Amino acid sequence: MRIMTPEERFERIEQQLEFLAAGQAQLFASIQSHDAQIAEHSKQIGNLADVSLRIAQTFDEQASRTDQGHARLTEALETLAESQKALAESQKALAESQARTDERLNALINAVERYFSNGRR
Repeated sequence: MRIMTPEERFERIEQQLEFLAAGQAQLFASIQSHDAQIAEHSKQIGNLADVSLRIAQTFDEQASRTDQGHARLTEALETLAESQKALAESQKALAESQARTDERLNALINAVERYFSNGRR
């Protein structure tokens, strides 16, 4: 290994300092870029949090509306079932009444036929 002169040593130290200064400047620029990206990401995260909150609120509102609709539908189906039951009972009563009317009409027809068949014309 050869011994360096003081000027060579000074020059070498100067080159290393320049190299370190350039590295420091590049590192500083990189940190500034990362800081800007972090700020942008923080803003985006805040926006996503807002959107997520709105989505959750919309979901809750929709679930509430669905529950209310389901309750109304259940109520309507119960009312319909009661109406159908009442209609069925009414039809049954009508059928029974019609059967009695048919029996009475048949009895009347039989009486009229007997009356006319006994020579009473």
